[in-house]
Amino acid sequence: MTRFALALTSVILVTVGLAAGAERAVRKPVAPKHRPHYRVGKAPKAEFKVRNRTLKVDPTVPAVKAIRKMVARSMAPAVRKAQVENYYHKVFGTRYVERTRWEPVYVGPFRSDFVYWTYDWPVATRAVWAWNNRSYVDAELWAQWMEDAAFARQINIYTNENRPAKPGFVPDRYADLEPLVIYNDDYIDAAFNPEEDDTPSIIVGGVRNGRVADLEAGAARLFGGGRSIIGRVDATLDGLEFIALPVKSDAAYQIRVTQDGPLYAFGPKTIKPENAFGDEAAKWEIVENIVSGKGIDVVYRRNVIAGENIRLHGFELSVASESIELMRPATPAATLAVKDAEATINLMFRSSREGGRSGVVRNTPDLQPQLEIARDAAHDMVTETGSVDQAKVNLFHASLAKALKLVSAGLGPNKGRNGVNDAPHDVIQRINTLEESVSAVEELRSSASRIIN
Repeated sequence: MTRFALALTSVILVTVGLAAGAERAVRKPVAPKHRPHYRVGKAPKAEFKVRNRTLKVDPTVPAVKAIRKMVARSMAPAVRKAQVENYYHKVFGTRYVERTRWEPVYVGPFRSDFVYWTYDWPVATRAVWAWNNRSYVDAELWAQWMEDAAFARQINIYTNENRPAKPGFVPDRYADLEPLVIYNDDYIDAAFNPEEDDTPSIIVGGVRNGRVADLEAGAARLFGGGRSIIGRVDATLDGLEFIALPVKSDAAYQIRVTQDGPLYAFGPKTIKPENAFGDEAAKWEIVENIVSGKGIDVVYRRNVIAGENIRLHGFELSVASESIELMRPATPAATLAVKDAEATINLMFRSSREGGRSGVVRNTPDLQPQLEIARDAAHDMVTETGSVDQAKVNLFHASLAKALKLVSAGLGPNKGRNGVNDAPHDVIQRINTLEESVSAVEELRSSASRIIN
């Protein structure tokens, strides 16, 4: 190869390298995938489809009422699929694979798995279920069923009795099962009519430098001095979020529950339930084989109810729930601001001789309760674990806004010597100043969309 050829080759390689480098430089990072969370819709849909038929959804029947009480996370396809498969693995046992190969059957709102399960029921139970739901069954399938002599005899009895049918009937012994193992996905979706929900299921304080991440294989549970990776997550937990922690972190969780559902905690085997959960240890149960990975030796689960306040702590202990919002750590400025706010409101309750405005507070209807709400919210804005409780921040600002309206509305025609209602105007000025001074601290500004009712 000549010198010219060598030089040209070098130029080409450098140019290609620069171009590739430029492409890498401008390549945008992949946005994290959106994992929606759901809540029950305001009302069921009017109808649903089964193959080529459109059927009505009756909101008054027990099936629809049971579906609308389902845990919202069951609306996630992967979660529902895993739960149904787990259930019918137990029902069919060694015949499970064989049953999954059968052609699906379409019987109104019922799952194909459930219909095939009826074949295993006592003939009288199966026949009474089929009689009530005959209007959902096409002629070809009904003819197949009637080839069973014992089944046909039972049906002929009901026919001769002219027994009335109740579509949607489920025998009492099966009526209390989870709806998702009885009813097909189209019926469940129509009855539940899910809506996306961005409200967190838990709000957590007391976590220093923690991060919220999707609970999935390959996610880093611990980070910093050495990454510990989650190895496996059971499909029934699909859609959950968890708190990843810095290595050697001793988390002291302060959790406010905003939605009913399961709460999980997992970490090393050194965690003892009586130490992690205190007096509420009995409410937590150990669950096996649902989350695994380095440093995950034990997994605890607890069913929680909206409004509960839960405390737990442990070395490298992670918490998982449907959707998590972390409280922000309070800065020294935030801590000082909330103390000043509480003291300022308390001062307003004193007499004018003591520098307060108790006269205005007493003589303005409903003003004192609003100021007391604001004062108590200020007291609780920074939690015992040093986090900012955004719900209390929002409540503080909302109460001050109501207090301001009450005083402004109470300004009457009686004027002072200077032509103004001096005391009420002073209260208005104090409230405005208080609002401005607290809002000056970034983490203490109101965020109305995150108010927890």
